[in-house]
Amino acid sequence: MSNHMDISGDVYGRLTAVRRIDSRDGKTFWLCKCTCGNETSVYLGHLRGGRTVSCGCFKKDILKASTGGKNKNWKGGRAVTEEGYVTTQVNGKRVLEHRHVMETYLGRPLTNKEIIHHLDENKQNNVIGNLEVTMRDIHTSRHNIKTPVIKKLTKHSVHRIREFNSVGISRKELSEAFHISRRHLHDIISGKYWRVNI
Repeated sequence: MSNHMDISGDVYGRLTAVRRIDSRDGKTFWLCKCTCGNETSVYLGHLRGGRTVSCGCFKKDILKASTGGKNKNWKGGRAVTEEGYVTTQVNGKRVLEHRHVMETYLGRPLTNKEIIHHLDENKQNNVIGNLEVTMRDIHTSRHNIKTPVIKKLTKHSVHRIREFNSVGISRKELSEAFHISRRHLHDIISGKYWRVNI
């Protein structure tokens, strides 16, 4: 049913949905117009999920900015900081990759107050669909759920979390249901917290 929704005119990154063109293997595709002028056929699920945000020009723009237009085989000089963030070379300067990806996507520099949040909390997953612009105070509050929140959980709650996880309840749903961050949820499931057998 959702495959037949009308998304004409909706904007997904650099792409604007023009019209539904066909279905292949039960998947719906849309003809989209990119801001660079190209048209491309995109799977609806990739559009709505943020996996496809351009005709391919977005990736090219990032590569071009990273290499300064040098040899196409240059890999970008990626490295990882002690904090776990990926850095890359842009115009001879080392920058944080997640900020560079968002600036390229937005077409403008980020302000000092703008922070890029990794939705899956993986600091090295810098695909645009995993990045979100937020303000510094909001970002800080998201990451300030302290260990005492974990300590307030009862043994019964921890048992239920592990039980629900084992039968396939998503970590997002568990995080919301028990009012804990996904990072702390991971720590509980992996045994970092509440190591005792319950």
